[in-house]
Amino acid sequence: MFPSIRDTLVEMIIEKHPIVKRLGKIHAFEINSRQRIISLRFDFVGEASPIAFKINYDIVSSSGKSELVVSKIACEREWISEILRLWLEEKGPLRYEIPGFAAGLAKIFF
Repeated sequence: MFPSIRDTLVEMIIEKHPIVKRLGKIHAFEINSRQRIISLRFDFVGEASPIAFKINYDIVSSSGKSELVVSKIACEREWISEILRLWLEEKGPLRYEIPGFAAGLAKIFF
């Protein structure tokens, strides 16, 4: 039961993020909680078909807040993977603060 709640929480965090909403929508979403890997297919605005991604993530709670931390992203399109790899090397992991009630749930389940 808990992995299902945790997986739904992670999907909700990603799906409701303003950047995700602006770029398109999630076509398919699968999560491996043990390995902390998200597999998703994303429908980008203007693209003819969804693009597949694999995302390595973690949930970190400290100083009274919880964050979704993305450490690695791979894409089926090699040039996109390379851009993402360069971005993460230069800027470090992507961090998204988990808002409100979802943050409380994250503290319980992670």
